[in-house]
Amino acid sequence: MKKYIDRFARKVFEVSGIRLDAGEVVADEKFHLVDGQHFYVLSAVKPPVGFFGQIGCAEPEKWALKRATVKDEKVFEKKCKTLLEAVKHGLGDLCAKPQDSFPPIVENSGDGVVIRRLACLTSCEYDRVRKHEAAKLGVRVSTLDKDVEKARRSSGAQWQSKGSAQLELDL
Repeated sequence: MKKYIDRFARKVFEVSGIRLDAGEVVADEKFHLVDGQHFYVLSAVKPPVGFFGQIGCAEPEKWALKRATVKDEKVFEKKCKTLLEAVKHGLGDLCAKPQDSFPPIVENSGDGVVIRRLACLTSCEYDRVRKHEAAKLGVRVSTLDKDVEKARRSSGAQWQSKGSAQLELDL
């Protein structure tokens, strides 16, 4: 099973930039929150299947190995349904809790929408997701940083009201 977990952790990093320590990944078909923004669900039973993604994304990413037989394909389909239910249940529990979250990602949204959403994040929140978001947009992280900074400057009052207070010093 360890080799499947290692492959899953590598794929998650390749696709999303989320670093999962393979030694801490649990293949128990339960919803696991990674860093407050990302999640995964992984099955230990053959054929191994897993889902991962960012909270607020429309669809989680699926990871699976090739199925050899028709029987494996049927088990795979059933397992996918079970794991998607675990994802929906886990995300539903998160949504039920009050939290200061940013607007959800709109599928096929333009760069401007994503930039404005990222501009609303605190510096710490933005730092956690910037590599992943840059990869999704197909741009360098430095380019995304510049655009987010421009958006923050142009909507300074809105950005500050989101909870990111700036310290003003009298000299």
